[in-house]
Amino acid sequence: MPASPRKRRQSYNVPGHAHFLTFSCYRRWPMLNRDRSRRWVIEAIDAARNALNLAVWAYVIMPEHLHLLIYPRSAPYEMKDILTALKRPVSDAAKAHLIE
Repeated sequence: MPASPRKRRQSYNVPGHAHFLTFSCYRRWPMLNRDRSRRWVIEAIDAARNALNLAVWAYVIMPEHLHLLIYPRSAPYEMKDILTALKRPVSDAAKAHLIE
């Protein structure tokens, strides 16, 4: 199966608005189909919520992607920092698990 073109992500820092985020796993592989990987996602969401003063209104974790509805309580903020805080810990945990 040929790789699909990489999507260009657009993000907007609009104080006073909620943000709906969707993340897909690499090549939409079902990497979130185990309790372990879903726990990593939930832990990352909780850590980002505390560190960046986010209200987490809802999330749904599916085997190959997740949806997240957040409301940043503090302005100014950068969506790139929020995305990094959400995605990097999960990636790091997955890599560490594979190295074990």
